[in-house]
Amino acid sequence: MQNKINGGIYRVNLNGSSPAEFTGDHPTLVIRTLKEDDIYLVVPLTTYTKEKMEKAKRKGFPHHIKSTNSIARIDKMQIVHKRNIKNRWKDNNVNLKIKKHELENVNVKVNNYIALSSGKTEKEYNKYIDQYDKTFKDFKDLYEGKAIEENMFNQQKDKEYICIECKRKAVHWLSFDDLIDISQQFYTSHNVEIQFSKGIISINIHEIS
Repeated sequence: MQNKINGGIYRVNLNGSSPAEFTGDHPTLVIRTLKEDDIYLVVPLTTYTKEKMEKAKRKGFPHHIKSTNSIARIDKMQIVHKRNIKNRWKDNNVNLKIKKHELENVNVKVNNYIALSSGKTEKEYNKYIDQYDKTFKDFKDLYEGKAIEENMFNQQKDKEYICIECKRKAVHWLSFDDLIDISQQFYTSHNVEIQFSKGIISINIHEIS
């Protein structure tokens, strides 16, 4: 006997905490992961209306499941432990089920969503690495006093700190943590502040030794 029906609709605590998330127990399609019997991909369902479907199309990645008059919100998919999966979701005291072809269609949507997300991650990460390498090189050249026209940074010295500035778009794919890490590879400081104003990023380096 099956403890959890793979592809079944269950009551799942989605633990949402913001208006954009599903909160509390919700009817949810569960998909057991390949090698971990206790770990599931879960796709929440919401009641179908034309208005909800149009809104979901604008904001997410929905799929209409006609047999249950619901919308599978693939963009709200989560990974949960089986302890978060409760009893089967019932409709008029009958366990809610979808048809075989509907599960197949949902799986296609899930796979497409994961593939698109992974593809986007790869493209953005490549941009991140390229920009990180350029930022590191320019920072190093600035630190070593090399006058290079293409350098994104300019530097101003104050009695208390050094201020290194660049255009925000030049470091668009980086985080503040990256800029702090780069600066601390050249300057001995435990106090680096990042400020942003009018399209300019300022790296303020204090306690220089």
